[in-house]
Amino acid sequence: MFQKEVIALGLTAIIIFTLVAGAASLAIRAVERDAKLVAQDTLPGLVNAGEALNRIQENWLNATLLLHTPDAPTRARLIEKVNTNATDAFWEKYQESIFGQRDADTFKDMQQCRTEFIALRKEYFELVAAGKMDDAARLYESQLKAAFEKYRNNSLALFTYNADLGQSRADRILQISTWTPFALAGFCVLVLMLGVFVGFKATLGAFSGNWSENLGTTPSKS
Repeated sequence: MFQKEVIALGLTAIIIFTLVAGAASLAIRAVERDAKLVAQDTLPGLVNAGEALNRIQENWLNATLLLHTPDAPTRARLIEKVNTNATDAFWEKYQESIFGQRDADTFKDMQQCRTEFIALRKEYFELVAAGKMDDAARLYESQLKAAFEKYRNNSLALFTYNADLGQSRADRILQISTWTPFALAGFCVLVLMLGVFVGFKATLGAFSGNWSENLGTTPSKS
């Protein structure tokens, strides 16, 4: 009888172990996947979009400063500074780490806004270089400022998207990492309790059997 209970305990332990091991394996794979995506997608996206945003803002300040700069040589230096502080490299790197359709669509919108803004900025620079400051000021107020805000907002949308996605992936990693040890500990406790229960039951059965035998062999008094 005791042998059957031990076999039943062993089979139960194997089943529970298989279930827990399978769940743990899936959890580990999910953590590895999210960690890989954070390293290969989210962080590069945040870094490149963030660096591009810094340059966008810096170039815009210099472009605005042109309207308040009286001498032509200084304006020429500001234009050259903007042209050499391009964001092309960062956006190219960002494109390499695009993940998902939403990310691709947002990037496409940003590229379109960027193309429109750069075309207007080039026209603005040409007016400034030619000394046509009144025309440059009108272009700045009527078209360039709105185009810049649209370009900046779309660039910020990419940064925000990656920040939110990174937070979501990090939260998922923390959640899985938190409950997995508890699941394994619960498995160990359950197997231990089953072992104690079976052992106790077997001991009790053996004790009852011996007690019954002793009663049966006790001589009766006449």
